[in-house]
Amino acid sequence: MAARPARITRAAALSLPSARVLSLVSDRAWRPVDGSSLALFRILFGLIGLVTVIRFFAYGWIDQLYVAPAHHFSYYGFSWVQPWPAAGMYLHFVVLGALSVAVAVGYRYRLSMALFFLAFIYVELIDKTTYLNHYYWVSVASFVMIFLPLNSAWSVDRWQGRVRGEPTVPALALWVMRAQVGLVYVFAGLAKVNSDWLLHAQPLRIWLTAKTSFPVVGPWMDELWVAYAFSWGGAVFDLTIVGWLLWRRSRPVAYVVVIGFHLATWLLFPIGVFPWLMVSGALLFFAPDWPRRALRRAVGFLLGVNGISLSTKSVKEPRHSHAPPWGKLALAAVTALFIAQILFPFRHLAYPGDTRWTEEG
Repeated sequence: MAARPARITRAAALSLPSARVLSLVSDRAWRPVDGSSLALFRILFGLIGLVTVIRFFAYGWIDQLYVAPAHHFSYYGFSWVQPWPAAGMYLHFVVLGALSVAVAVGYRYRLSMALFFLAFIYVELIDKTTYLNHYYWVSVASFVMIFLPLNSAWSVDRWQGRVRGEPTVPALALWVMRAQVGLVYVFAGLAKVNSDWLLHAQPLRIWLTAKTSFPVVGPWMDELWVAYAFSWGGAVFDLTIVGWLLWRRSRPVAYVVVIGFHLATWLLFPIGVFPWLMVSGALLFFAPDWPRRALRRAVGFLLGVNGISLSTKSVKEPRHSHAPPWGKLALAAVTALFIAQILFPFRHLAYPGDTRWTEEG
């Protein structure tokens, strides 16, 4: 009679390399960390959304882009998304601005974030000629943010008692948003690895020659070496900045470089709110509690005392944590989300010809 196979105990199972890795990932993912870093990002994200709405009103873009045109170029499968009548479009942007404020202050956060996502993506789907890379990022990020507890700290929801307990978030939430920011830089860098950008300094050779009237540095903008410096510098920055932000020792200097890079591109090539989105997002790479520590120091400096405000007290972060019952499902969803985001930008490889010119896919 054949011997029965020995039963593998939980301890033995966890000794297996794959099981140990999964257990370690789960423990790290659900370990509570200070929520003030994500709270600050939520505030900045909402304020940037409000600024975007104000710019649409100030520059007359609502009428110019959505009301006046008799025809809109729809995305494939979304021809049913059409603009409201004139008054409706203006009201839609008013609501979008109000939702931006609600997100910033953390008022009924998940509902406000979900409505913001729907209102924003509706505008984006009306006409593909208005597409901008950072609006695509806002669409994806706002969807992801619905499911993250960004109202755990510094929110109306906490003040009104809808959020209880320590103002912490699972480490997974912070890493999800860090990854969202990191993807922008990585793919921006990969997009620059081509002969036009690196060997011929195009299109910067064309763009920079239009900036010769720029104060102080204008005369240099017509120099060929400047175009190559910008091209190679931009590629190296995008391809490496995430690594420098992840390394604690280089992080402060890397963040100063982030500010300098985006300030330069904002001055030379007005590209809306994108630089401020990235400058805000890069702050997520610092320690989770850095905004609380900074606020505590500021309060102490101004009032001559230490940590007098409840909002500036240090948050206790437990060393050990347990994954929630739906933890594996959440990890699987996050994994699927980022696999999709990594593969989706490569769909242009399935199209014939040079998609940098045809813009297919």
